[in-house]
Amino acid sequence: MIVRGSSTRALLGLATWLALALGVGAAGPEGARDERMIAPGVRWERRVRPLPASPEGPATGPSVPCVVQIVEADLTTTSIEAAPVHADDRVVAAAPLSRQLARVTTDARYPVAAVNGDFFVMEAAQRGLPIGAVVRGGEIYHNPF
Repeated sequence: MIVRGSSTRALLGLATWLALALGVGAAGPEGARDERMIAPGVRWERRVRPLPASPEGPATGPSVPCVVQIVEADLTTTSIEAAPVHADDRVVAAAPLSRQLARVTTDARYPVAAVNGDFFVMEAAQRGLPIGAVVRGGEIYHNPF
């Protein structure tokens, strides 16, 4: 997600991993929850809930955390844009998300949230090939079928 300008309101929700390492708020009976505005009109939320480590339930052993991170942004204004970014501007390539974001950051256009939106092949011969569909600017770059 790229922010240009300042005035925005919350509209779009994405429940996924977010490229931010932020703390968690106070825990309640359903787990921990934290939220904050990370840019004008862009809200980040993190929920952590314990899940049983075994199918029999929490009474049989320790629990494991289930972490959901949510970004909510207003896409009805021109100041916010949800835009795909590819490694080295190629569909079939792999690069750390931080390097991809550094490449598209300018004074007028800067990322405030990033979502790793696909899985990809790790083997050397096809490294970086997306497993899912990839569409950019209305053009199909990769069809998984």
